[in-house]
Amino acid sequence: MDYLVGNVGNNLIIFLWLPVPSSLFGNSKEVIGRIRLWTDGASVTDVGHVPEGLGKMKLQSQWDAVPREKRPHLMQSLSYKSLIPVPINWYSNLRDTCKISNSLESLIDLALFKWLART
Repeated sequence: MDYLVGNVGNNLIIFLWLPVPSSLFGNSKEVIGRIRLWTDGASVTDVGHVPEGLGKMKLQSQWDAVPREKRPHLMQSLSYKSLIPVPINWYSNLRDTCKISNSLESLIDLALFKWLART
């Protein structure tokens, strides 16, 4: 698990090594990657594949605060190139066998399970 304290409002930014959203779609082979978690304090609301650093992803509400002429064309996809993270309910519905919940504790458990399975 990686974590950083952000410079805006001292928000805690959490990263876990979890299945990459694009690898859960269809019959793709599951790939583990560095996933950023957005929370509302009590539960995880959104996830995004951020291979390094903080990435460029922002919540839709954060993009809405940027004037249209100054923001890039926004796309939401399962790719790390997306500028908008995937809502946790989308992520959890991508593959039945993954059993993903919006609880931070269960996502940490999943990350540990995936890590132990690799050893």
